[in-house]
Parts: sequence; structure tokens; C-alpha cells
Amino acid sequence: MIHLLIEVTKTSDPEILNDIEGHKALMEELIEKLGITLIDEIVIKKTSAGFNDWGLSGNAMITTSHLAFHSFLPQNHVFFDIFSCKKFDAELAEKILINFYKGATIKVQSVERGKNFDLYMNYPEK
Repeated sequence: MIHLLIEVTKTSDPEILNDIEGHKALMEELIEKLGITLIDEIVIKKTSAGFNDWGLSGNAMITTSHLAFHSFLPQNHVFFDIFSCKKFDAELAEKILINFYKGATIKVQSVERGKNFDLYMNYPEK
């Protein structure tokens, strides 16, 4: 099981952090290219802390866990999680994010989880 914790800072186009359709397309691309299965529709909403545009929050439930992100427009910052019980190409996920968040600094932390949990150890490849 892989849990990617991604922190995106200083994208060259901060307005992308407030682009609902762009983020929906990003999540669709990740789901398709990583070979994971979406359970229900992707949900992305504008968020605020009581004033103007704060950013977006998004979630995609997949059969093996989730993709989620929170963007913060004033700080030009995004936190993105990809967690799956099925193995996926973490380097490909990072490349897709680098391509989307142009010019950004991207820090990726990969956490291996469930070392003693064998339910999905032989999960069939798609």
C-alpha cells in the first residue's frame, strides 16, 4: 500500500489553484494513467475562511482508497494525497503533478502502509 503525500508550492500560475475544471481533469488523468478505479464522481468545491477565494478542496473515492487535495490560493500552496491499497507508479503520479502545477516546487513523501495487511497483496493488475 502506497500513500503519497505531496506538497506543492510556488506554482508559476497561482490561478490554477482555483481552477475546478482543471483539477477535475488532473484527477481524471491520475485515475486513468495510474490504473485505479473511481467509485463515484469526483467532488471539488471552492472553500473559504469567511472571505473571498481561499482555494479548493477535492476528493475522489477509488476502489482501493482515495485521492484528495486542498489548495490555498493566498499562499500559492497545495496539499495532495494519493492513497491506494493497489500498487501504482508513484513516479508517474509525480510527473503528472509537475506537468499540471507548472514551475512549482513539489515535495513528495511516500509512506508504505499496511506491511502486515495482506488483503490486497495479490490485487490483480488492471
